[in-house]
Amino acid sequence: MTQISYRVPMRQLLTFQLEGLADELVELQSLDDAIHWTAIHPPDSYVMLGRGSNSLIRFPRDGLRVVRLTPNSIPIHREGNLVQLPAGGTMKKMQDVLIEMGLSGLEFGAGVPASVGGMVAMNFGCWGECMADRVTRIQLVQGGKVEWVPASDAHFGYRASRFHTTQEMVVSVELRLTPSDPLDIRQQVQGAIQRRLASQPLRAKTFGSIFKNPSGYFAAQLIEQAGLKGQRWGDIEVSGQHANFLVNHGVATYQETMAVIDHVRAVVKDVHGVELEMEVKQL
Repeated sequence: MTQISYRVPMRQLLTFQLEGLADELVELQSLDDAIHWTAIHPPDSYVMLGRGSNSLIRFPRDGLRVVRLTPNSIPIHREGNLVQLPAGGTMKKMQDVLIEMGLSGLEFGAGVPASVGGMVAMNFGCWGECMADRVTRIQLVQGGKVEWVPASDAHFGYRASRFHTTQEMVVSVELRLTPSDPLDIRQQVQGAIQRRLASQPLRAKTFGSIFKNPSGYFAAQLIEQAGLKGQRWGDIEVSGQHANFLVNHGVATYQETMAVIDHVRAVVKDVHGVELEMEVKQL
């Protein structure tokens, strides 16, 4: 049954923990909930959110309604090397499940505080791998109707898919993975987590990379070479650990965050002549 909470702090919804309150948090706990919700609520009446690790909600705004799928909204199903995972499932939980199943292929996402659906929608990738390499099809709900679409119709690109521009709700995803020894998978998962912790401020209040890497450049290097690494404005810091991350040290607002992001873009443009494009999604 759909669960609705009122006056929910956004710091509970976003890993960057912006200040503000969502008027409603709607949690869909089953496929039927998703079908019923989309049948009677137009997409422009709510904000669809995963675990909030790559999102920035525009605020303040009247009547802010946030909708998300619970981790167990869709059952996990395996058929050979194919496994269907719920879009609302966290990467941490899904890694544990895949280790038990002895299925390898998503280790590159270990340590990312995101949902499966969010990682598919943005085509998360790193270290030469991305979600599009594993996805075979995606289950969608729109206007009270359910359909599966092949990965070829998802229009995957660099940190992009069709789901950023359409009004479809991703509810589950099917992946083709590789059988492997659970102990080996666990070691790879732990290795990926340690690699992230060594280079990214994952234990701080932050979202993922602020900007996409421009063609031929690394955004972090451009920001660092522009003298912005470790710089702080109020509660917001350009991370001294990784220049393409922002850290919220206190009670940052949406306006303050966007002011810092715009400043970083302007300085990099002035110093390098390169225009940075946001990777974090504004909702």
